[in-house]
Amino acid sequence: MVARIDPTKARFYPEILPESIVTTSSVSGAAIASYAAFSPYTMALTKLWTGQVPGVTIRMDADSGHAVLESPMVSRPARLPVDIDLIAHDSIDLWSVGAAVETYATYNMRIAKLNIFEKIKNSVTLTDTETSLADEFQIKKKYIAGMLRTMDVPQFKKIYEVAKEVTVAAGGSTRVGRIVNVKKGEKAVLIGIAVDSTAIDGAFGGPGANDTYFSVNRDVVDTRHIMLDCLSMPGLDNEIPCYIPAIDRHEILIESTTGVTDFPVRYRYGIANLSVMEKIRWNLSLTSDEEKMAQEFDLFDSIKAGVL
Repeated sequence: MVARIDPTKARFYPEILPESIVTTSSVSGAAIASYAAFSPYTMALTKLWTGQVPGVTIRMDADSGHAVLESPMVSRPARLPVDIDLIAHDSIDLWSVGAAVETYATYNMRIAKLNIFEKIKNSVTLTDTETSLADEFQIKKKYIAGMLRTMDVPQFKKIYEVAKEVTVAAGGSTRVGRIVNVKKGEKAVLIGIAVDSTAIDGAFGGPGANDTYFSVNRDVVDTRHIMLDCLSMPGLDNEIPCYIPAIDRHEILIESTTGVTDFPVRYRYGIANLSVMEKIRWNLSLTSDEEKMAQEFDLFDSIKAGVL
C-alpha cells in the first residue's frame, strides 16, 4: 500500500493524521511512504508504532537529511506508540530496510502552517514582515524566557465513543455508525481510532495485507482523508490518537477487497464550538461581531505571530 495522506488537504490545521501501512522490506530499502511538495505546510512525525522484526530497520529521511531516524525494529516496542518530534519542510521518506519480510508501520503526522513563533522555534528564516511582528510581540525574548509554549489540549463539550462489529461484503464498504453531522458554528474532531488487527491477520484466517482499510471521508470534499491498512494497525487495546476536525460531517468506513464478518471497530470524536481564532486560522468567514472581536483583541496579528 502507498501513503494516503495529502498534506495540502489539511485545511483545518494543525491536523494530526495517521497512516498504517504494510511493507515487504528489502536490503536496498523498500519505500513505506514518500511525501513531497507540501509547501506552505510542514509535516512532523509525532508517534510511531512498529512490530519487532529481527534484521529490519525503519529509516526516515527528511528534507536534505539522511537517516534522521534509523531504528532496528527488534529494539522497538511491539505495536506500542513512541513519541517522536521530527519536522520536515520539503520532503519525508520512510523506508523498511532488511530481509524480505512483511513489516508493519503506523505513525502520526502533524500537519500545519508554521506561525512566527513556530518558525523561530524551528530555526526557519523569517520574512521582513514576520521579523517586524516578532519584534513587536518580543517573541524571541519570551521564547528564551520560557513564556511561550505549545497549544493546550482542546476541550470538548462532549466526547462520543462508537464501537461496532462490522460486516463488509467482498469488494464493498460499510459505514461504521451514523454519519457525524456537524451543527453550524461547531466542529467534530476525530480523536482516536482502533480495530481488531488480528482479525485481518492471515495467520488467524484473515484476508491479510493490502485488503481491509479504515477510511474517513471528511466534509464533502476530502474523500479518504485517511486510509489505514487494518492489518498494520496496533489493535483494539492500543488506540491510535489523531486530530481531524470537520465543520460539515465525518463518515467512517471499513473497506475490504475480500470481505470481513463481525469485524470489531472503535473510534472516538469530540464536539466543540468553533472559536474566532480557528475561523481566522482556517480562513472561514466571520460575522460582523466576530470581526469586531478579532480587531479588539488584535487576533489577526497575534495568530500570525503565534502568541495565541
